[in-house]
Amino acid sequence: MASDNMDKDVKRMVAEELSGEKVLDLKIEETLDHTGDPILDITVVLKHRDAVNASGKSLLKLLRRTSDYLLSRGDTRFPHYHFVTSDEFATQA
Repeated sequence: MASDNMDKDVKRMVAEELSGEKVLDLKIEETLDHTGDPILDITVVLKHRDAVNASGKSLLKLLRRTSDYLLSRGDTRFPHYHFVTSDEFATQA
Protein backbone atom coordinates (compact mmCIF):
# COMPACT_ATOMS: atom_id res chain seq x y z
CA MET A 1 0.00 0.00 0.00
CA ALA A 2 1.32 3.44 -0.87
CA SER A 3 1.79 5.99 1.88
CA ASP A 4 -0.94 8.52 2.65
CA ASN A 5 1.32 11.36 1.51
CA MET A 6 2.04 9.61 -1.78
CA ASP A 7 -1.67 8.97 -2.36
CA LYS A 8 -2.46 12.63 -1.68
CA ASP A 9 0.37 13.93 -3.86
CA VAL A 10 -0.43 11.65 -6.80
CA LYS A 11 -4.14 12.54 -6.56
CA ARG A 12 -3.20 16.22 -6.69
CA MET A 13 -1.05 15.68 -9.81
CA VAL A 14 -3.83 13.72 -11.53
CA ALA A 15 -6.38 16.42 -10.69
CA GLU A 16 -4.11 19.17 -12.00
CA GLU A 17 -3.33 17.39 -15.26
CA LEU A 18 -6.68 15.73 -15.99
CA SER A 19 -9.43 18.12 -14.92
CA GLY A 20 -9.85 16.78 -11.39
CA GLU A 21 -13.60 17.32 -11.24
CA LYS A 22 -14.01 14.34 -13.59
CA VAL A 23 -11.86 12.02 -11.48
CA LEU A 24 -13.84 10.10 -8.85
CA ASP A 25 -11.10 8.12 -7.16
CA LEU A 26 -7.57 6.88 -7.39
CA LYS A 27 -6.10 3.57 -6.25
CA ILE A 28 -2.36 2.99 -5.93
CA GLU A 29 -1.11 -0.56 -5.58
CA GLU A 30 2.48 -1.71 -5.15
CA THR A 31 3.04 -4.69 -7.46
CA LEU A 32 5.46 -6.28 -9.93
CA ASP A 33 5.61 -5.94 -13.70
CA HIS A 34 5.87 -8.89 -16.10
CA THR A 35 9.64 -9.12 -15.56
CA GLY A 36 9.38 -9.06 -11.78
CA ASP A 37 10.44 -5.44 -11.29
CA PRO A 38 8.51 -3.42 -8.68
CA ILE A 39 6.05 -0.84 -10.06
CA LEU A 40 3.24 1.37 -8.82
CA ASP A 41 -0.04 0.39 -10.45
CA ILE A 42 -2.18 3.55 -10.45
CA THR A 43 -5.87 3.20 -11.33
CA VAL A 44 -7.73 6.45 -12.02
CA VAL A 45 -11.51 6.06 -11.71
CA LEU A 46 -13.40 8.43 -14.01
CA LYS A 47 -17.04 9.56 -13.93
CA HIS A 48 -17.55 8.30 -17.48
CA ARG A 49 -15.53 7.11 -20.46
CA ASP A 50 -15.36 10.56 -22.07
CA ALA A 51 -14.36 12.26 -18.81
CA VAL A 52 -10.78 12.80 -19.88
CA ASN A 53 -10.13 14.45 -23.19
CA ALA A 54 -6.46 14.74 -22.39
CA SER A 55 -3.91 14.94 -25.12
CA GLY A 56 -0.96 12.58 -25.30
CA LYS A 57 1.11 15.56 -24.16
CA SER A 58 -0.96 15.88 -20.95
CA LEU A 59 -0.71 12.16 -20.21
CA LEU A 60 3.04 12.19 -20.81
CA LYS A 61 3.38 15.21 -18.51
CA LEU A 62 1.45 13.36 -15.81
CA LEU A 63 3.70 10.31 -16.20
CA ARG A 64 6.83 12.49 -16.05
CA ARG A 65 5.60 14.42 -13.01
CA THR A 66 4.79 11.18 -11.21
CA SER A 67 8.18 9.66 -12.10
CA ASP A 68 10.02 12.80 -11.00
CA TYR A 69 8.05 12.85 -7.75
CA LEU A 70 8.92 9.22 -7.03
CA LEU A 71 12.60 9.77 -7.84
CA SER A 72 12.69 12.80 -5.52
CA ARG A 73 11.66 10.39 -2.76
CA GLY A 74 14.35 7.87 -3.74
CA ASP A 75 11.70 5.58 -5.27
CA THR A 76 12.72 4.08 -8.64
CA ARG A 77 9.45 2.24 -9.35
CA PHE A 78 7.70 2.96 -12.65
CA PRO A 79 4.19 4.47 -12.34
CA HIS A 80 1.83 2.43 -14.52
CA TYR A 81 -1.47 4.27 -15.09
CA HIS A 82 -4.87 2.69 -15.89
CA PHE A 83 -7.99 4.75 -16.60
CA VAL A 84 -11.38 3.13 -15.92
CA THR A 85 -14.96 4.19 -15.32
CA SER A 86 -16.63 3.60 -11.98
CA ASP A 87 -18.62 0.70 -13.52
CA GLU A 88 -15.44 -0.90 -14.86
CA PHE A 89 -13.72 -0.43 -11.52
CA ALA A 90 -16.62 -2.10 -9.67
CA THR A 91 -16.37 -5.20 -11.88
CA GLN A 92 -12.60 -5.43 -11.25
CA ALA A 93 -12.96 -5.40 -7.45
